[in-house]
Amino acid sequence: MVIMSKKNIPLKVQRKMFENNLSLLSAAIEKYTNNKNAYVLGIDPSLADTAVGVSRIGWKKMLVFDSPDIIRTKSKEYSPCQRIAFTREYLLNLVKKYPAQLVTIEGYAYGREQNRELMGEVGGMIRLNIFYDNPNEIGPVILVGPTQLKKYILKTAQVAGGKQTKQLIIKEVYKQFNIDASNDNQADALVLCAIARDIVEFVNMFKAKNFNSDKDIRDFIASGWHDTMFKKYQWEVICQLIINRCDQNNLLAFHSA
Repeated sequence: MVIMSKKNIPLKVQRKMFENNLSLLSAAIEKYTNNKNAYVLGIDPSLADTAVGVSRIGWKKMLVFDSPDIIRTKSKEYSPCQRIAFTREYLLNLVKKYPAQLVTIEGYAYGREQNRELMGEVGGMIRLNIFYDNPNEIGPVILVGPTQLKKYILKTAQVAGGKQTKQLIIKEVYKQFNIDASNDNQADALVLCAIARDIVEFVNMFKAKNFNSDKDIRDFIASGWHDTMFKKYQWEVICQLIINRCDQNNLLAFHSA
């Protein structure tokens, strides 16, 4: 089974990456495990409406937050810098209230040209002012690609793009989580939050797992989901995210490690 979409990684390398990264994640998450007020966050960044999903291990429910009305309904009255400043304040208040064991954030859509530079500024602000500057409130941070997000909720990333996909995700969020997301930003944030919650469950389940051979890692990725709570397509995304932690172009470093 091929784990990387851009290039094949030999099983020996996959094995080492998976073992090392699972161990790092386990150690980083463990310090939050006994904190009853530790949550997981899913962040869907946007210039006009950064949505955040919030949950906690053991919770069945998820909460979802939108950017303040001052950004969403009156965004044209403010400069991009002002909107980014409002977003910063909103996110800082959230992470203080909901300190996170693990954060997932949607990565950049590199093929999209609209507002690309401004989205880079939003992303940079979140990474520095929210993640880097608040190590006591933020645990490991994992970037989730748009195709991984789609696969996790829709079972496959091979679906039509644009508004049709957004509506499908909103519909599936309602069916699977019983939450009526009012927009696609909320829906994406809830899926990201579910991914974060499931990754913590996965890490707590396997912790510092070691494989005896390269074949073992191949079999684990291909069929290990059978004895777990995860569906096959969810399992594949989680394994992919853990293995790709080594790729600094795709995933943020675990500063707490």
